Amino acid sequence: MHFWMTGACSEPQYSLTRVITTKMTAYITILDDIMDTYSTTEEDKLLAEAIYRWEENAAEILPEYMKDFYLHLLKTFDTCEDELGPNKSFRVFYLKELLKVLVRANSQEIKWRDEHYVPKTINEHLEISRATVGGFQVACSSFVGMGDVITKENLDWLLTYPELLKYFSTIARLSNDIKSTEREQIGAHHASTVECYMLQHRTTMSDAFERIKDLIEDAWKDMMKLFLTPTEQPKLIAKTIVDFARTVDYIYKKSDAFTFSHTIKDMITMLYVDPTLF
Repeated sequence: MHFWMTGACSEPQYSLTRVITTKMTAYITILDDIMDTYSTTEEDKLLAEAIYRWEENAAEILPEYMKDFYLHLLKTFDTCEDELGPNKSFRVFYLKELLKVLVRANSQEIKWRDEHYVPKTINEHLEISRATVGGFQVACSSFVGMGDVITKENLDWLLTYPELLKYFSTIARLSNDIKSTEREQIGAHHASTVECYMLQHRTTMSDAFERIKDLIEDAWKDMMKLFLTPTEQPKLIAKTIVDFARTVDYIYKKSDAFTFSHTIKDMITMLYVDPTLF
C-alpha cells in the first residue's frame, strides 16, 4: 500500500501524505472485505450505521468481531488530527466523509448482490462502483496531508466528485474488474462491470475484456484533456490525480498486484531495500 502511494506522491515533502493515504487504503480494503465478503447483510447495516455516527459508543451496536476494527478506525483518525496539527486538523472531516461515501456505495452493491440484480448498462454500474473501488477516496485523502497550497475550498470541490476524479475512478474500477472478475466467480458476489457489459452487449467475457480496455483508453483521453485545461484549482491537484492513475496502470498492468503483491516484490525491494538494483 505504501509502495502504491509512493508512486503517486513521491516528493520528500509528502511524507505525511503517504502515511495518511496508506492508512486510508488499509481501511478501505478492510471495509470492502468485511462488507463484500465476510459479514452478513444485517451486520453490514450495523457497521454502516456506526460509521455514519462516528462516535465511540456506536461500537456497542456492532458484533464482537467488528468492535476492535471500528475503535481502531476512530483512534487512527484522531491520530491524523494530531499529525496535521491545530491549523490543519479540520481536514480529517474530509477523510470521514470519504469513508461514508464508500460505505453508502458498498451498501448499494450489497443490495444488488442480495437481490441478484445486474445493472442494465455498464454506466449504471459505474455510477456506484466507481466509488467502491476506492480510487476517489485515496486520491482525495492525499490532499489532506499536503501543505497550504491545498485550501478548504479545494477540499470542498473534491468532495463534489468532479469529472477529473470520475475519469480516474473509471480507470481504477475497470482495470480492477478486468483482473478480478474471473476470480470472483467462485462465490456469491455482485455483478462486475465485465458481466454488465456482457449482458448489455450479449458478448463473451473475452470480447468484453477487449472492449473495456478501449473504455479505459477513452477515460485516459478524457482525463488528460481536463489535465491540460486551465482551471481555478491548483495544478498540483490534477497532476496528483493523473499520477494516481499511472500507478493504477502499473498495479493492474499484468495482474492484480494489489491482491497478489508478490508479483511486484522485486520492484518493492528495489525501492525500499536495495536501491543499487536500479
